[in-house]
Amino acid sequence: MQVKSLTNEVAVAAGEDHTCALRSDGYAFCWGDNSYGQLGDTTVTDQHKPLSAVVGVSNGVALAAGRNHTCGLRAEGQVVFWGENSHGQLGDGTHTDRHTAVSVGLANSVALPAGGLHTCAVRADGRVFCWGANDFGQLGDGTSTSLSSPVEVPLFSASVVMADPSPTGIEAQGAMPFAVADDE
Repeated sequence: MQVKSLTNEVAVAAGEDHTCALRSDGYAFCWGDNSYGQLGDTTVTDQHKPLSAVVGVSNGVALAAGRNHTCGLRAEGQVVFWGENSHGQLGDGTHTDRHTAVSVGLANSVALPAGGLHTCAVRADGRVFCWGANDFGQLGDGTSTSLSSPVEVPLFSASVVMADPSPTGIEAQGAMPFAVADDE
């Protein structure tokens, strides 16, 4: 079914009970459950259709959605987040839910996979950073301590292999991110 109020979508991301679409002009629109501000419209009011652009997102090139949080990647490589932050999954050093997009100091990012309660970013130099819930070691830092700020994931080497099914070689689904490393 086509969402009648949107045109020129280039990407879609779906969380547990919310959906966001990125238009070709770089603006994001979200709809569905908004209990934690995951629609990014400054409220916690549910929306049954996309009504307004996410506050703080422009020049977007990619979206990702966790259970109740949403992530955006800007063309210049900056990452922004909004929604639930109970486990630090927004990466802003707090556990405060955000109803508009907040920037996290990860410049030169090229990909932004989101898990249920954690998020990762791949930088242009191949380094991978993750943050949020870590009950099962999903942040890859060798601990089970949740973190509200990005931590670098020690891989076999610093290069991430470009491989299917993800064009970045890293995906996060449910509890565990997966990265393919080149150990040569």
